[in-house]
Amino acid sequence: MKCPECNSPNLRITDSRYYDNGLLSNSKKRKRVCVECSHSFTSFELCYSKKEIEKVFIALEQKRTKAHWTNDEDKTLVDLYNKRYSLGSIAANLGRTYEAVRKRVMILGLGGK
Repeated sequence: MKCPECNSPNLRITDSRYYDNGLLSNSKKRKRVCVECSHSFTSFELCYSKKEIEKVFIALEQKRTKAHWTNDEDKTLVDLYNKRYSLGSIAANLGRTYEAVRKRVMILGLGGK
């Protein structure tokens, strides 16, 4: 990170706190001061697990590629998944691609096969 005023990488952290306003949960709010020009500013560090980030990207990809899943499709997917059907069989049953079903299983928090 560099100072927004002078571009110096020499920064000092003067305060660091966990921050949660509902939107930025699992974040750190840090007050920083530039050693070179004494400019102070606040930064936020988002701390998310790989699984949380993957869910966001999967959701964005799904929005981009296919219409939303209906409640009936979700119920069918959960029922078939719990009966230990393969993801390929579930995909064929729902008329979706294997990849779409795999991503939906992850979004619903069912895990993966």
